[in-house]
Amino acid sequence: MQPRAASSGDRALGWLDAGETFDAAILDVQMPGMDGYTLAAELRKRFTPAQLPLLVLTSLGEDGGKLAGLGVAQTLTKPTKAQVLFDEVSSL
Repeated sequence: MQPRAASSGDRALGWLDAGETFDAAILDVQMPGMDGYTLAAELRKRFTPAQLPLLVLTSLGEDGGKLAGLGVAQTLTKPTKAQVLFDEVSSL
């Protein structure tokens, strides 16, 4: 896996729509412009959970209810420890 950071949800979708492939996506629920919920929904229009596993980072107090039905592999609460994130990404 090679990490790549997108400056926005639109940028990430642009890469994918141009044919770039990724092993997994790590989304932050709180992003400017397109939030993580919207990005997850857009990703699911293009890829199944098996094709592109999603790991979502959310703030304390968010229950992730808006992610129901989007095939999210894992939801982690921010801030998360590097080892926890590594373990979760390794398990995708």
